[in-house]
Amino acid sequence: MIVDFIDFKTVNLNSKLDTSIGAELALSQEGKASAKVPDEWSGYAVIYLNIKIHDQDDTYFVFDITTETIIKLPDEVKEFTEEAMEAGVAVAQEKTFEAVRAISLGMGINELDLGKLSAKELEEVREQICFMKKYRKLIQQGTFYRLKDPFTGNVAAWMVVSDDRRQAIVGYYKMLAHPCTPYTWMKLAGLDETAAYKVRIDDREEMGVFTGAELMRAGLDTTDFSAGEQSHEEGKHCTDFWSRLFVLEAE
Repeated sequence: MIVDFIDFKTVNLNSKLDTSIGAELALSQEGKASAKVPDEWSGYAVIYLNIKIHDQDDTYFVFDITTETIIKLPDEVKEFTEEAMEAGVAVAQEKTFEAVRAISLGMGINELDLGKLSAKELEEVREQICFMKKYRKLIQQGTFYRLKDPFTGNVAAWMVVSDDRRQAIVGYYKMLAHPCTPYTWMKLAGLDETAAYKVRIDDREEMGVFTGAELMRAGLDTTDFSAGEQSHEEGKHCTDFWSRLFVLEAE
C-alpha cells in the first residue's frame, strides 16, 4: 500500500553523549510504534514512533526521540488495517531517520561509509583518529577560547590550552577563498608568556618556535596561499573551506 506523507514533527527528544569514555560502546536500539485515527473516518492517520539508542546502562550514550507523522491513506481504503499501519510506519521511519541524521550532525556524529572510501581517504581517517586519541585529554579537558566569531566574519577560530599551559591546539577555518589577500596574524590566548612554543601545522609540518608573549601580542601567522606560497607548505593552494590545525608544544 502506498500512502501520502502530509506532515512530520519531533514530539520529544532526549540525548546524552559523554565523551569522557575512550572505549567503544556496545549500543542497542529499541523502537515502538502506535497510531491514532480520528473517530470519524477521513483517510488520515497519525503515526507515533519512538526510537531509543543507548548503551547498556544508559550512562554514556542515550538518544531517545519520539516523532509524529501524519499520513493520508488511498481513497479506496475505508479502515485502518495492519497493511496501512505497516505503510505508515515505513514513512514515519524514513522521516524520523532523516531527523536523527540532522540532529547527529549537530552532536558531532557523522555518517561515513568506509566501504566507499579510497585508500588515500582511509589513510586520512586513520590519521584523524590517531590525532584525536593523541590529544583527547587536551581537547576534552583543556581551557577553550573562541578567537574568531564565524557569524561576524569569514573566519572561525578557536584554541584549547592545557592546564599547565605547555600544550595547545589552534583551529583556524576560512569559509570562502578570496584572491590576493593580505598577510594575516591572529592573536592567541591563555599561553605562558615566558615559554617557547614549537608550532606544527596539522601536527606534521614544522612552522617554527615562538614565545607565548609573541603569539599572544603579535599573533600566529595564519596567512594562506591566496597571499602567495608559503615556504613551509610549498605547492599547496587555498580553496573555499580551507582549514588548519596548529599544534603548540612548549620546549
